[in-house]
Amino acid sequence: MVSPTRFPAGISTYPVQNVLNTFPTVPSQYQINRGDDFIPYSSGTYTATASTGAASANYSWNGGALKITGGTSTPFKSFLALGSGNIQIVPGNQSWHDVRMGVPTGSMKNPLTDSAVYSGFFDNVDPASATNGIYFVKPAGGSVVNFVILKNSTATTFSNVADFAVPSGIYGDTSSTAGTLTFNSTGTTFSSVTVGTAGTGYRVAPLVVPFGTAGSGGQVSVQLGGATQGSYNSGSSLYAPYILAAGSGYTAGTLGADVIPLINLQFWYNGAGTLFVGVNGKCVLSLGKDGIATATPGSTYSLGAGQANSYNFVGTTLTSGVAPVQPYPGDFYVAAPQVPLQLDFGLIGTSGNARYLYVEEINIGTEVN
Repeated sequence: MVSPTRFPAGISTYPVQNVLNTFPTVPSQYQINRGDDFIPYSSGTYTATASTGAASANYSWNGGALKITGGTSTPFKSFLALGSGNIQIVPGNQSWHDVRMGVPTGSMKNPLTDSAVYSGFFDNVDPASATNGIYFVKPAGGSVVNFVILKNSTATTFSNVADFAVPSGIYGDTSSTAGTLTFNSTGTTFSSVTVGTAGTGYRVAPLVVPFGTAGSGGQVSVQLGGATQGSYNSGSSLYAPYILAAGSGYTAGTLGADVIPLINLQFWYNGAGTLFVGVNGKCVLSLGKDGIATATPGSTYSLGAGQANSYNFVGTTLTSGVAPVQPYPGDFYVAAPQVPLQLDFGLIGTSGNARYLYVEEINIGTEVN
């Protein structure tokens, strides 16, 4: 009998240049992962924190997607948590977070002006009530995303790590521009579509959400041209649109669609002193022992204001009682919350206006050795 092939470090299908290239798509016995492509969305899997009118439901999309609707109360909130206390940052153990989101920036109930969008690990099913967490947040007002380490209610914020309005997801990426689709101006159904503006920088095909006065049932998708499959920034453009369902009852001349970039918000703790933050696979921030600049817990740092994108935590320590085996000087772990966390994502708004958020996939994991 031949000896079996062994993969003690698991098997990853992420490209080598991706910040999550160690994520164990097929884990070893010392690794645990959890993914969800929402085929379909199973409400019993998640713990919902929702105000009046808030809801989470399947959105018809190739490969599955989840639509989260903010509530009609003031303020509203709509969050989904996966499990309870099943992720911990522990030296020697890698941890991974990868959530692909689409935030409308056009006509379809966009949450830019009055809603904050969250995704990350928290110690509370309601991120707004968490006292510990490692997470992304798009504050109310604008499309730009920050990265936050929250420990014992003290927040260390790194602003300008991503941008939901830019197809590449990279903050300040002037080479990436949004694309548009053009539809028929007569009739009450979607009967023709062309690429209006091709745009650039999409990593994966964007989510297309049709709209129009009255009417319902329209379904549209668009493919990309010139894509480099799996790369962190393909630079590809809208190429081949398709009407999958014509819908009915729309008012002539009002047909359109939000073309929503799908952005992967990622971080990876390597278990050896550093946490790496990624957007669509590209590393945009590193926090740990080899960082160039020093970060102080409780402070705010702007990646878009000429400041560093590589930080250490020299000067922040743990007592020998808490950590008999001390981490490296400047290690991310000294600034990280030392409590059990869980995946949580969703949005909270300051108004009673219904807002939408789409989640296309999640991938999280940790080592247990």
